[in-house]
Amino acid sequence: MFSRSRRATVLSIAALGAAGLILTGCNSSGSAPSTPDPVASESNPVASATATGAAAQIEQAAQNTAASGSAKMAGTMTTTGAGADQTAKFEGAYDFNDQSMQMEISGGLFEGTQKAEMIVIGGTSYVKMPGVIPGAEDKWIKTDIGEMTGTDIDPQQSLDSLKEMANLQEAGTETLDGVETTKYTGTMSLDEALADSGVTSTAVPKNAAADMTVWIDNENRIRQIKTESKVAGVSSVVTMRFYDFGVETDISAPPSDQVIDSQELTKGLTGGQSIPTP
Repeated sequence: MFSRSRRATVLSIAALGAAGLILTGCNSSGSAPSTPDPVASESNPVASATATGAAAQIEQAAQNTAASGSAKMAGTMTTTGAGADQTAKFEGAYDFNDQSMQMEISGGLFEGTQKAEMIVIGGTSYVKMPGVIPGAEDKWIKTDIGEMTGTDIDPQQSLDSLKEMANLQEAGTETLDGVETTKYTGTMSLDEALADSGVTSTAVPKNAAADMTVWIDNENRIRQIKTESKVAGVSSVVTMRFYDFGVETDISAPPSDQVIDSQELTKGLTGGQSIPTP
């Protein structure tokens, strides 16, 4: 079986994949959150106007970010608790037009030059995790996200789930990469956000929530997202930064002889092992 720290690493990567799905997911109903924002209320019109304005700002910024066509991204992912304290770094790019994403993940259990890699093209993901999954040390693990979630990923609707944020408020300004940004804070229901993106996960309990911080630049684009959550005794902080909007990308699926299907791999696992998925 996986050690606790190794399983945490795999779960963290899966969680990052889930975050990617949230970022690229489309709210199929196109509706506002089902639960009213507690900050916005008739009894407090000033707070209501502020929250409504912040929500509109974030939603428009999400649309502008997707309209840029592509962007590079980088960030960190820290987990603490359950004997799994570790920090990983990731970097890569989104191509919203081609519905594709590519990233490399280092740190954590990936020591030295070892890196985990993730590619998402349309409704298919490929993940390569050297030394983590028995039987797939040098293979790309292929998963059909459409079959797994019952919906397709639509990067054109990128960042759409951010409109599920509640308790919104402006939190000042901050300079990121030499660019002045406005910061907004709020909360998000993890299970609802995943559900709205068509993702199901037994690892996320009902009513689990995350603290969110979003940075928006003066061109009204998302510059950074920070998500802080605690699930099953493990705390995680994921910070994802966007830059080089409109960058040229070259993302393609790995060669077929280097790919193994996740279902095929699962059949070969014994002793209660499994492949965690978002």
